[in-house]
Amino acid sequence: MTAAVAATIVCGVADPDAAAVLETAGSLAAAYRARLVVVHAFDEPVDTAEDVMDVVRSAIADDRALETRLVEGEPAERLLEAAQEEGAAFLVVGSRGRGALAGSVLGSVSQALVRTATCPLVVVPPDASPLGERGGGEGSIVCGVDGSDQALAAVRVARQLGERLGSGVAIVHASRTARSLLSYVGRSSTPSLSVQPDSAERQSLEILERAVDELGGEPALAELVPGDPAEVLRAVAARERAGLIVVAARGVGGAHAVLLGSVAVALIGAAEVPIVVLPEAAEAATG
Repeated sequence: MTAAVAATIVCGVADPDAAAVLETAGSLAAAYRARLVVVHAFDEPVDTAEDVMDVVRSAIADDRALETRLVEGEPAERLLEAAQEEGAAFLVVGSRGRGALAGSVLGSVSQALVRTATCPLVVVPPDASPLGERGGGEGSIVCGVDGSDQALAAVRVARQLGERLGSGVAIVHASRTARSLLSYVGRSSTPSLSVQPDSAERQSLEILERAVDELGGEPALAELVPGDPAEVLRAVAARERAGLIVVAARGVGGAHAVLLGSVAVALIGAAEVPIVVLPEAAEAATG
């Protein structure tokens, strides 16, 4: 009988100041009982490369299956190659986002990987708490949905993470057209569509119900909130003491649905928790 192959988490580090990135990767590796492959890629040889790996080895628990690699080349390309070679369950990187949500500037590596990664990408913003530091809320994984098939694929990723981490999943749809009077949908349930007088609000509730069905179990929270999607997801994550926010990297689900690609870009520049982004190329792996 062939032994099962352990999952692998690939983590890219750019410099010694990568504690939150390493802690997040380590928490995922523990949850998935996975090997952890930490890659430091650089465009040209630098004297500090080995120093980065010394920090990595001291930061990761001795009992964790760890492999470190120093590779020369364009960092995003080398990280993508490593993730593909390993069949990685997740690729974890940092972000050099700055400023307000509307003007977030991403590091070139995370920005490139949002477009090209073939597995879910976990981006740890500069000031984010690492996975495992926060928690204890009823909805410790917040998943944003917009009615698109891509968003439903993100729900499946959130479901798997919830099962592995022992966390509830909060499903959130942020709509600029919904009225505040009807904004709260409620925990694990939604009001009857027959009581909704407005077609935009009715569509928003249908989006939410479809995502809850895709989750395949009781969500910790199912909520329709009017407002800017990135700001809404940040606020719900803070209120629920979430450890992760999960979004698709692209997709529009209709005339009234939000574009989650732009939401992902905003969040990975400035969110307070790691962002799990599902790039287009990774959607098939969700089943």
